[in-house]
Amino acid sequence: PFRTGDGKLCRPDALFQKVCYSAPIGKLIEEGYLCNLTTKAADASVDTSELHIRGGEFVSGEMAALFSDIAKIRVACAEVITKTPGRKSTLIFCAGVQHAQTVAEVIQEITGEECGLVTGDTLPMERAALLRRFRIGELKRLCNCDVLTTGFDAPGIDCIAVLRATASPGLFAQICGRGLRISPDKTDCLILDFGSNVKRHGPIDDPQYGEQSKGGKGNGDAPTKTCPNCEEPCALSARECGCGFTFPPRELARHEGTAGEDAILAADIKPTHWIVEEVRMSRHKKKGGTPDDPDTLRVDYVCQPCAELNGNLTERTISEWICLEHGGFIRTKAFKWWSQRSNAEINDIDDAVAMFHRGAVATPTAISTKPDGKFLRIVGYELDEKPTEWREAGIPNFGFDEMGIEEVPF
Repeated sequence: PFRTGDGKLCRPDALFQKVCYSAPIGKLIEEGYLCNLTTKAADASVDTSELHIRGGEFVSGEMAALFSDIAKIRVACAEVITKTPGRKSTLIFCAGVQHAQTVAEVIQEITGEECGLVTGDTLPMERAALLRRFRIGELKRLCNCDVLTTGFDAPGIDCIAVLRATASPGLFAQICGRGLRISPDKTDCLILDFGSNVKRHGPIDDPQYGEQSKGGKGNGDAPTKTCPNCEEPCALSARECGCGFTFPPRELARHEGTAGEDAILAADIKPTHWIVEEVRMSRHKKKGGTPDDPDTLRVDYVCQPCAELNGNLTERTISEWICLEHGGFIRTKAFKWWSQRSNAEINDIDDAVAMFHRGAVATPTAISTKPDGKFLRIVGYELDEKPTEWREAGIPNFGFDEMGIEEVPF
C-alpha cells in the first residue's frame, strides 16, 4: 500500500510496519474476481520528457498543448479504431476539454458513428444519459477529461485508450481500474497507452508500484526509494543501499519512437534467462559507510543470455547482496537463502565465503531476471544439488579432481 506523494505506508519508522493481509490484483484475476488487462504497442505515442511537474502532476496546460496537435490526434484516433476490432466498449481518457472535444469529433468523422463526450461542463442530465447509453452498449466509444477516473462503474468496458500522460501512479491505477470489472462475454480489457504511463510507473500489480518516491509535503522529509534487495527505504539520491545494493545511474527520459508495449500487469513480463558461467562470493563493504554499517555477502553471477551465446561480447555480471550480518527480517531472509544452497553451518560472511571456496555451496547453472525499474531482479535459479561433503579447510581448489589424476597436467 502507498499514498500518492508520500510513498510506501509500511516502513520500519512508520505507524504500520507490515501488511497483515493482501489480495493482489494478479490473484484476484486468477480467481475470476477481476478481468485480465492486456496491452498493445501504441505507435502514435507522445514524447513527454519535456513536461514539467507541479504538485506531483504534469502541468495541465503543457500536457494538454502537447497532446492537442491535430496531426497527432488523427493518427492516435485512427490507431484506436484499427486496434479495437471486436471491442464493444472503449473508454477514452483525454488531456484537456478541448482535446477531448477534438478526439470525439475525429473519431466520429472516421467511423461515422457517434462518440460520446463527458467533461466537467457537461450538464448532469446530459451526463447521466450519455453514461447510461454507454453502459448498455448504445455508445461504443466515450471520451472524458478528468471525470470518469473514480466512481464510474461500467463492467462492459473492454478497451481503455489513455490519450494523456500522468505523473501520478494513483491516477493511472484508477484509470486502468475502470477496465478490471468482469462482465459476461468479456475476456479481457485492452489498455492502449499513448502517454508512456506504463513505462513511467510500471505494471499496476507490481509490489513496488507507487513506492518509488516519497514527497516532502513541507515536513522536511527527503524523497526515498525502496531497495529491491532488502526492501528498506533509501534516500532518493543514494547510489548504494546499506545492504550493499548499488543503484544504477539515473537516465534521462527519452522518446523511444514507440510506446505502450510494456506489460500492464507484472505477471505478463517475461523473465530473461541467463546461463551462469561463473559464481563469485565476497565480503562487501558499503562505499562511504560508517564502522557501524554491517557488511553484506556479495554474490556475482557471470552470465550469458540463453538466446545469444556469442562469446564474451554478451557477457554480463548480475549481482545480489545477502544480508547475513544484518538484523531482523532481512537476516532471516538471508539465512533462508543460504540453507537452500548449503548444508554447512555458518555464523557470518567469512564463514560463508570460506565454505563457498571449500565447495560446500550449490551454485546455479542458470538464473532468471525481471526488470525492476532500471535494474535486474533475480526471480529464479536452477540450482545444482546441495553438496553433502566438501574439501577440508586449507586444501585449494584447482578446478580438477586432484585425487583422480596420475600426473600433473603441465
